[in-house]
Amino acid sequence: GWYNDHHFHYGYYLYACALLGRWNTSFVEEYGYHVDTLRRDIAASDDQKKFPLARHKSWFDGHSFASGLFPFASGKSMESSSESINGYYGAYLWSNVYQQQQQQDDDDEKEYFIGPMCDNDKGIVIGLFSDENCWEPTFDIDVEDVLGYKLSYHVLSNVVKTEDGQQTCLSCLEQNDNNNGNADDDEVNEMCENIYTASGKCESPYGLENGFVNLNRQDNNFENQVENEFMTCTFINSLVWNSYTETGEINAIDEQDVVFREVSTLQTTTLFVLTATILGLASFTAYLYHKNEKIFAQTSSQGLVSLGNKYV
Repeated sequence: GWYNDHHFHYGYYLYACALLGRWNTSFVEEYGYHVDTLRRDIAASDDQKKFPLARHKSWFDGHSFASGLFPFASGKSMESSSESINGYYGAYLWSNVYQQQQQQDDDDEKEYFIGPMCDNDKGIVIGLFSDENCWEPTFDIDVEDVLGYKLSYHVLSNVVKTEDGQQTCLSCLEQNDNNNGNADDDEVNEMCENIYTASGKCESPYGLENGFVNLNRQDNNFENQVENEFMTCTFINSLVWNSYTETGEINAIDEQDVVFREVSTLQTTTLFVLTATILGLASFTAYLYHKNEKIFAQTSSQGLVSLGNKYV
């Protein structure tokens, strides 16, 4: 319990463990906590509760003590500055190795979310996302490594598949041998119903008066989807026009589509009436202006200038 020469002797261990852990991560995983206990004995940070801060160093004297708890006759001794420096340098090297391993462990425990996504080569695939809404895809790790088994895309390959240039899809029509136990009145199978229920809606611009949005707006259900219908329609249009990508980024690569719109008869009539009204008001304003100018010129030539209700 004298703590003699700890920051000397432990420095050799810490330096050696830092070099070993730099090239052998399994050593850090197995013995990292025990080695770090040696580091905390001589160079504990201020957030440690089991070890005092800088046990062997005097910040007032500016050096460390080799004699532990008890001084020599002439006071506490430094003995070897080179070994002291080596000890703290070893603590520094080991801290870097140990913290990198802990950071790697934190990354390995990162939470991922799984959902469908589009792939340019494979079509629809199962991907990893860093957020629960599946908006931010991550490609740092393979989805099969996270799941621990290999995925089969047999079903998805039949949903969107090109055969002889033709695209084939699974039908949403409810089959007669439907054994899911949901005896609903419509002819849409439950898979498509569930997918559509969870998806964003853009129905109002297409006149679907009895669609999902209008019916649920009346019943005050699915408030989030109902209120965000305009944003959904805007996003779909931006994809159709190649203005944005499916991730919401501005599309500066693909050629922008030019959309030609037709003006309705009502819009044409309204625009004509509005233009004629503006021109009429402008003409009447000009007429009044010139008339006032003429009256002012006549009164000035007769020597009459209006000052309130008096003429001079």
